[in-house]
Amino acid sequence: MTAEIRLRNFAKSTVGPGALAMAAMAAGIAQARNHPSAWEQGMEGYGRRYGSRLAQRGIGSTIQLGVETMLREDSRFYPSLQQRPWGRVKAAIGASFVARDSEGRKTVPLGRIAGAIGGGLLSRKWQPAGHDDLADGFRSAGVSYGIHVGMNVLREFWPDLRKHLPF
Repeated sequence: MTAEIRLRNFAKSTVGPGALAMAAMAAGIAQARNHPSAWEQGMEGYGRRYGSRLAQRGIGSTIQLGVETMLREDSRFYPSLQQRPWGRVKAAIGASFVARDSEGRKTVPLGRIAGAIGGGLLSRKWQPAGHDDLADGFRSAGVSYGIHVGMNVLREFWPDLRKHLPF
């Protein structure tokens, strides 16, 4: 993978339209749940939640970029060759836990894992009291990785779903 492709993927996953939309959606869910409650409701509270999601993603993406570059990992999603829906779902979930090394061999996606954990833990620094401990950081990392798994399933089926959309 070239440096140009890595940087393009980094920018897309950090501040691309999908990343901004996902942060907005996550902030909306947190706003509806009033989580964390210390940030209160209204536009100011939503802005804090949205900024927090963007910053956490930025930190995680930066860590991921560094580790993947150092280890020459390629954690991009590649659609499966499966035909049956359940096989495609399983393949998309499995792809979330695999990266390719510089020789094309499957390996553990250390960059993605480090990014999720680093983003989750470092984002605790600006969280209000009661949401700033180690357990909360790992919980946040788990949620981030879970969202990644869900997005891979969506990526697997998106070409098929898109055909049925009116736009």
